[in-house]
Amino acid sequence: MWKSSFEKIVGDAPDESKEQVMQYFDRVFDNQKSLEGLLEDKEVEKTMDEIKIISLSNKITNDLREKYGLPPFDVPFKNIHIVDRKKWSDVLARVKLDRNVSGFYGGHLQGIVVKETDSNLETFSLILHEMIHFKSYNALQIVESKDKSDKKAKQYRVGLEMRSRRDDNKGYFININEAVTELLTMELMKKNMSNSLFKNEAEKTKELNKEYYNNLLGDTFLIKIAKLDKENLFSLTPIKFAYKNERMVLKELVEKLYEKNSDKFNNFEEVMDLFKEGAITGNMMKYGRLIDKTFGSGTLRKIGEFGSDTKSQEDFIKSL
Repeated sequence: MWKSSFEKIVGDAPDESKEQVMQYFDRVFDNQKSLEGLLEDKEVEKTMDEIKIISLSNKITNDLREKYGLPPFDVPFKNIHIVDRKKWSDVLARVKLDRNVSGFYGGHLQGIVVKETDSNLETFSLILHEMIHFKSYNALQIVESKDKSDKKAKQYRVGLEMRSRRDDNKGYFININEAVTELLTMELMKKNMSNSLFKNEAEKTKELNKEYYNNLLGDTFLIKIAKLDKENLFSLTPIKFAYKNERMVLKELVEKLYEKNSDKFNNFEEVMDLFKEGAITGNMMKYGRLIDKTFGSGTLRKIGEFGSDTKSQEDFIKSL
């Protein structure tokens, strides 16, 4: 069994070459040297609470894997990197990610990188989301250069997301994958709000939501309080679960699938679980066949082709 998150390699290459690639990513997983240049002078030492959060995240994501028939897979402490909040923008600029991003998992890096926060709940949400990506189905593909003079191993699958075999810059099911990953994050977080690491923040957030927002912040898991310079004045900042639009699009799709197949499923959640299982195990057959049988052959591919274009994807799903 390989150490890294990659389970297989697809593409035209001898078995010996594929084995060498898998051995390379095992070394990347072990030594984390691929992140040294990016994180030099930017990573902070983990606090005891952050170490506990990582341990908890490993446990509950292993329970998730077990639910879908997979063995445990621990992400070591050394593979999770917490970056000084003052230097986070520098990291994002280096990896060319949007400034609103607070964490990322890189299969080619075999590591998780998240922004330092002042909240256990917020740190939990970031680490847990990226750890679900890490422990979802991951696969590589052998990509040939345009002049066919060279071949490289690149990410093919992470969860439901898939990269084109012809053009690895073309992604499929990007939004759907993020929606499923965040839904799993929400599910696991809500089950662990009573943990001593988060209990005080969770209870305070509940009180503030009731007092100042009339319990209307359904998508909020944390409300941060900041004192202002003037006496007795403070500001409140709601921190919400991510990928709301993507989650709404997925919900629309699952509702339509359930409505048209209510004789085969007991409830909405049974249909949604096909997507969750697919992300973790890599098995696209269950939800893929259901989509094409319900809406016609080729519908699954069409939904996937929208990639990260949420609006067009939403319009298409509404038209089904």
